[in-house]
Amino acid sequence: EELRVVEAALPFKCSKPNARLAGVALWFDCEFTAGPEPTQLEAGGPGANTAAALGKRARARDYDDASEVRNKLTVVLSTAPAAPPTHWQQTTVLFGGFFDVELGEDLPMTVKMEQDSDN
Repeated sequence: EELRVVEAALPFKCSKPNARLAGVALWFDCEFTAGPEPTQLEAGGPGANTAAALGKRARARDYDDASEVRNKLTVVLSTAPAAPPTHWQQTTVLFGGFFDVELGEDLPMTVKMEQDSDN
């Protein structure tokens, strides 16, 4: 339910003098973990295949607490410009016109994505 609507304030400052703003490019990072509980990493547990696929041979008893297990078994996929390419893409949002902005000018922006009711 929490993923049907995602909304975030993404304010930024203009980094160029005498700029003309026509849109923005958006990208994201997505974190995947083996599971919420360290017991899932035990041999035969639901997270065992995920741990093996990540090249980690971890068991709950190898770590002090659940958060350490999650940190060891987290994979981050990013669509940032400097990240290695993936099948995911960046998104460009065009404003439908040009806006003159000045160096250092605050540019407030809110992004709201809502799942289509047919999907």
